[in-house]
Amino acid sequence: MSTAALTLEPSTNLLGKQHAQEPELKPYTLEKINAEIDESPADIAAGRVYTTEQVFKSLKEDLGYAAKSRCA
Repeated sequence: MSTAALTLEPSTNLLGKQHAQEPELKPYTLEKINAEIDESPADIAAGRVYTTEQVFKSLKEDLGYAAKSRCA
């Protein structure tokens, strides 16, 4: 019995788009997570936030199809 495995070139994602080699990802530390949370109010006050409409429009542009919101 033979088995087939799906292999992808390191520079190709599942959508077939080429991208640069990404660095190895490492998990966040609890300190980093807490620091990000602590910065949130300043980000909101400075306008460094996105609406769901902006996020879904960006996804559509980047991925080529419309993302559907599950939010009411």
